[in-house]
Amino acid sequence: MASVLIDVSALRTALLEVNAEATFLCAGLAWDQLVSRPDPQKWSIAENLVHLGTTTEVFLPTVDAAISATRHSRPTMSRLG
Repeated sequence: MASVLIDVSALRTALLEVNAEATFLCAGLAWDQLVSRPDPQKWSIAENLVHLGTTTEVFLPTVDAAISATRHSRPTMSRLG
C-alpha cells in the first residue's frame, strides 16, 4: 500500500467545518423535509447528517491522535498507509 502525506490539522478543521456548514444549511428546514427520502433507494437529509456526524465521531479521535503525534516533529504532515 502506498503512503499518503496529509495535513492532519487541515483534515480536522475540514471535518468540523463540513459539520457546521451542514447544520447551518439545514437550520430552516421542517422535520418532514429532513426525513423524507427523494427516492426509496436514496438517503434523506437527516440520514445523511447522521452519517456525517458518525463519520466525524469515528475519525476525529484518530485525527487528533495524529495531530498530537506530529506536534513533536516537523513538518506537520502525517504519513498514512
